[in-house]
Amino acid sequence: MNSSGVVIYYCDIYGNREHGLYVEGDYIVNATYNWWGSPDGPEYKEEGDPEDPEEVYSESGSEYLIYEPWLTEPIIDDIPPSVEILSPEEQSYVRGIITVIVNAYDNETGVEKVEFYLNGTLVFTDYDYPYEYAWNTTGYPDETYKIKVIAYDEASNTAEHEIMVIVDNTAPTGSINNPANNTYVRRIVIINVTGEDRNLKEIKLYANSTLLASWNTSGTHTYDWDTTRLTDGYYEIKLLVKDRAGNVYSTHIIVTVDNTAPTIGEPTISPESPVEGSNVTIRVNVTDTLSGVAEVILSYSTDGGLTWTNATMTAAS
Repeated sequence: MNSSGVVIYYCDIYGNREHGLYVEGDYIVNATYNWWGSPDGPEYKEEGDPEDPEEVYSESGSEYLIYEPWLTEPIIDDIPPSVEILSPEEQSYVRGIITVIVNAYDNETGVEKVEFYLNGTLVFTDYDYPYEYAWNTTGYPDETYKIKVIAYDEASNTAEHEIMVIVDNTAPTGSINNPANNTYVRRIVIINVTGEDRNLKEIKLYANSTLLASWNTSGTHTYDWDTTRLTDGYYEIKLLVKDRAGNVYSTHIIVTVDNTAPTIGEPTISPESPVEGSNVTIRVNVTDTLSGVAEVILSYSTDGGLTWTNATMTAAS
């Protein structure tokens, strides 16, 4: 005899065409405290029939089937089940494929099924625990939806729960308007950015991994970036725009911070003692290790400093 067994308690078992309970295996079935369609209990016999009371039988012998005591009247279940949508939350923003998770239980006859509705349309029926529905929101327009679930117990009592959610599968938009990509910057730089989304959660501005500023309204925003406190070099300016459903837009640029002035060597004059009206050549070594030398301006005076003239120097070949 197999030591394992099956327990069946507090069920209404009646109206079957053949047996109410027929056991084929060599294990014990405890089917006590059930209603068999008659206060006199079931009939133990091998042949079944459609008349009540129900017939019960075990192929391994009557000692494998325990059905006494039985209920002398049917179980009356007029108590509805309990049901609650656990996820998503009320008035939450959703996107992509989400799982609608439902907690449903019934202490009397048990839960038969849970139906899932979207805006009044039945989209899924789950007969087994856990009660869940995988909703692909990408097939629906961005708008507000009502999720409703109806739980049924085995006695056809029902209970329902509903919530409202907002579908948003549209990513935000954004741009870094200033400075331009691959440019050199110094001192105070006015960073100008734009972020847009009808369900905006936040706009974040980064320099490398450092958060510079954040905003929670759509539109154009500015930030005064003080580069004088930074080491000269390359920096990634990154813009992150996120909405309440979790959609994200990001963009970035690269700028070079250069707050170090070029190095100017001692100028030389040839000839060293020029005469009035002669040509003079002035040479000077100018270097810049990061952004390079863009232009060298020579200022000179011929009247003792009363007036000055600027001339652009050319690079020596």
